[in-house]
Amino acid sequence: EQLLVQIILPLPKKRTYGSWIKIGKRKALIIATITLALVVEMAKDNKTVKDVRTCLGSVAPTPIEIKEIRKKMVGKNFEQLDFAELGQIVEDKISPIDDIRGTREYRKDVAKNIMINALEEISSARRSYE
Repeated sequence: EQLLVQIILPLPKKRTYGSWIKIGKRKALIIATITLALVVEMAKDNKTVKDVRTCLGSVAPTPIEIKEIRKKMVGKNFEQLDFAELGQIVEDKISPIDDIRGTREYRKDVAKNIMINALEEISSARRSYE
């Protein structure tokens, strides 16, 4: 038998911004219809994207990272990113199913929109940091 007694999470690096969005009938204690986590690390100029991680849940058999998002964002000026294009990549790369929490089409549309919302949230946080 084993007992977990501690979890250590490193503090985020400077100029690192994140957004976590859960869509579901309730905020807690229920399976999500869809979730998205987006973490963006900026370069020292706080304009150039240094690293990105995007993970979605309830859109495939297991949570997935969409690596194409990283390819589109890293090295680019954040303010020049096409948020709609990035949302479309998310919609195109997921493979949700129909179930009692939502249809495949609904999840694809919501995934695109919450990606755009997460990017807008990070954009706002970046501006307040400057």
